[in-house]
Amino acid sequence: EKSYEKDNHSFFGRGRNQGNHHLHHSALHRRAATVVRHAWIYDVVAVGLSFGFGFVSAHVPVLRRLFTSSEDLALSVLNRAQLEFHQTGIPQTEGRTGVLIFVSLLEHRAVILGDESISAKLNKETWVEVVDGLLACMKERDLRAGYVEAIGRVGDILAREFPIQPNDVNELPNTLVVKN
Repeated sequence: EKSYEKDNHSFFGRGRNQGNHHLHHSALHRRAATVVRHAWIYDVVAVGLSFGFGFVSAHVPVLRRLFTSSEDLALSVLNRAQLEFHQTGIPQTEGRTGVLIFVSLLEHRAVILGDESISAKLNKETWVEVVDGLLACMKERDLRAGYVEAIGRVGDILAREFPIQPNDVNELPNTLVVKN
């Protein structure tokens, strides 16, 4: 028994497999050092995937819509509507009574903008029901009915608040403009 204890235990209570235990630890240390030495590869891959996903989601409209807050979508549509409002020359009419009905199919949003004279007399809440009706038709996939109803309701509001004068001339085309 004494020889067994001598062979299996050192002075500090370690067994005969101490050498193997030491080898096991050194192999782990080498493996860990290799992983740490090559960890930058994982960082590069993670950064690359992040940039790739960011690029794709920024340039694929459907993905961009999924990852954008409702408030940002509304602001984006309003900004584009204001840009179109000015690019179409609506603010250049003599009586400043032009109206833009702007619909963004991707964001499922609509905005109605009135020129200076209209905005002075009618507040934004005037258009809420018209926009809601247009969006309801859009949800039902009957965009044509939505446009017809919205244009008719805007026409009724304008006829009531801004009756046609004998010298009135239609300064803007009454056309539907479709853009990507």
